[in-house]
Amino acid sequence: MTNYIARDKNIYLVLKYAIQEGLEHIRFKQENNKYILSYTDFPKMGWFESGLPHIWQVSYDTPTNYKSAFDKEFQQNAKYWKEFIELAQSSPSLIKYYNIKEEIKTSNINQITDSIEGLVNRYVHLSKATDWDDDNFFAIYREWENCVFSEKLYFDILVPLIYLNFDFEIIANNYIGIQKLDDKIQLARIDEVSFTRSPFECVTGAATHALVLKNWELENGSWLYRVFTLGNREAFSKAIEIVDQALACLRVITGVETGYNQFVILPRGWGDGWKADLPHVSTLSIKAYPDHFDDNGWLNKPPVITKEQVEEVLQLEGQITGNKSNKLLLSSCR
Repeated sequence: MTNYIARDKNIYLVLKYAIQEGLEHIRFKQENNKYILSYTDFPKMGWFESGLPHIWQVSYDTPTNYKSAFDKEFQQNAKYWKEFIELAQSSPSLIKYYNIKEEIKTSNINQITDSIEGLVNRYVHLSKATDWDDDNFFAIYREWENCVFSEKLYFDILVPLIYLNFDFEIIANNYIGIQKLDDKIQLARIDEVSFTRSPFECVTGAATHALVLKNWELENGSWLYRVFTLGNREAFSKAIEIVDQALACLRVITGVETGYNQFVILPRGWGDGWKADLPHVSTLSIKAYPDHFDDNGWLNKPPVITKEQVEEVLQLEGQITGNKSNKLLLSSCR
């Protein structure tokens, strides 16, 4: 295993043993043919004849949700689960992370056990096994650990560009670029449950590439503070300004009409909110496209933007903003 040293050895060991308990419980259920529920909402991707992706949520043929294997009886009898709960209520780092208040400690137990369940679920989906492997656990633990201990959390902002295609996979400088959205990110970014095809769903999903704002940062706090901040449009006022400026440059160079309906926050080395084997992302809905895009625009073959055109766009955008910093500070709301 790597020589990485855990930031808190006690937290690392107790959580490690708790995950092992969880894996043993899942293995017991599997060996005894005990049913474990699948996800009731999980993204699926297809393609319109126009070549644009279509992503929606389904409730059938979905991956197993191993978090569902842990009932109250197991949680009450699992030695290291109980030990981790006690540790979380006494460790300053975990008290901060779980936003535990002294007078209402018991109300955080569900959030604490959800962490353990999430790590077990992630382990099984990534390793495709319930057998223990230190390296498999460490890869997941390190992302969770960064959520708990890091003073700052770094991330990229992906802005899927609606009804466009590009003849390349990625072009970027130190702080901005355009890149193709891989399938895992495409699936992870659609978190709205829909059982019928809707304009919101179709417009949001109909993007092959995203404008990327690189190396943003957030002062770390509790998981609740992070969720609130990354879901608050006001916190992204500077990012919205940069995106709108870049799209204005794109219109000048290419004459194409596009827009966006979503910011996707992609963590750089941290995570604690995974679904199966998909990456941890946060999404923020921001409608910034012409109204007529809702009228079956996803059925039309999109224009193709060339690498040369995008290079011109990035050059023009740089001249206008004069901002070559690769460390953009998120103006978070406290």
